[in-house]
Amino acid sequence: MQAFFLNLCLMPRCLSFLFIALVLASCGSKNGGSPKKNEAKSNINYAKCIDIHEKKSGTIVNIHEPDVNIHHQYFLGKTNKGCPKNATFIQVPIKGIIALSGTHIGMLSVLHEIELIRGVPNEVYVFNKALRKRISKGKAQSLGTDNGIPVESIVATKADVLMYSGGFGSGYPKEAQLQKLGILCIPNFDWKESHPLGKAEWLLFFGYLTGKEQQAKDYFAKIEKHYLALCILAKKSKNQPRVFSGNLIGDIWFTPAGESFGAILMHDAGANYSQKKTKGRGSIERTMQDILTKEKNTAFWIDPGTPSLIELLKRDSRYRYLSAVKKKNVYCYSHSMNRFWEMSIVEPDKVLSDFIRIFHPELGLKGHLNYYKQLQ
Repeated sequence: MQAFFLNLCLMPRCLSFLFIALVLASCGSKNGGSPKKNEAKSNINYAKCIDIHEKKSGTIVNIHEPDVNIHHQYFLGKTNKGCPKNATFIQVPIKGIIALSGTHIGMLSVLHEIELIRGVPNEVYVFNKALRKRISKGKAQSLGTDNGIPVESIVATKADVLMYSGGFGSGYPKEAQLQKLGILCIPNFDWKESHPLGKAEWLLFFGYLTGKEQQAKDYFAKIEKHYLALCILAKKSKNQPRVFSGNLIGDIWFTPAGESFGAILMHDAGANYSQKKTKGRGSIERTMQDILTKEKNTAFWIDPGTPSLIELLKRDSRYRYLSAVKKKNVYCYSHSMNRFWEMSIVEPDKVLSDFIRIFHPELGLKGHLNYYKQLQ
């Protein structure tokens, strides 16, 4: 998918590279039903698909599959003492991981744990230079399409954990076989979170898995503080420019729904997103005629899925009638997609600052665009 926010939502399933090595020992079934109320307050404040509770004996992590009544409970600790009956024990810190999503690479990179990664689906989509170097030296493997990776190739990495982008109640292919071979498959739903800070909050899970929970907490606290400060700054502007997003794929124009990650970012940046009143956390469909009619005078176009105006007009010459194109108010991250897919999840404050610079130059935010670029 080329649409910017659509890419962000679907990318983890299409470009999965994630891996988490861990020593595991089952002390119960993987799907233990609805998690019980924990006596300790969760460390999670924004994410809806995960909660984390610290106990004296270890850490309980509950992962909730959205839209289906399936829950996964894990107990992270040095030993399995205190492990709940229906939880899966994970001895931490983990020793190796197969990362099947670029977002997981980004999270491990800010924790300086790239060396834990033993495998990814395809090195072509890897941005991190250190990981690319490890792959070239054979210290990490490029395994191929995530759903078609041979069990033998996974076992050969000597990873203890395989983390994949979960969805729709289905587990990872051959998961039962891999678990018998000592490799735990963990679903990750960061891509289903709608709040930018909720996506970033999955970093805490990686922190507990790698024994760097305090570093993860400190990092998240820093970006949370910056993000919220930027929200306050954006509110100082009296101007709320109208914005539309997405592009045409086939005969359908995909754009972020009003309750989605993309819509929230644009709202927090002080923009008037044209689809803000629509329902849903994913994408909605529009028609080209709808865009040409309703967005003709819209000030900004975000994420057209191309790196230049020349290429954009080659796709459809009718774009020239849009005010955003005429005034060159078209911005995208297409010039550096791998970097965006891998790192923006742990730097939502930088994405927000980009939007504020784009929509509100009058606020005088210093610095340059981090991820976005104006199409020329």
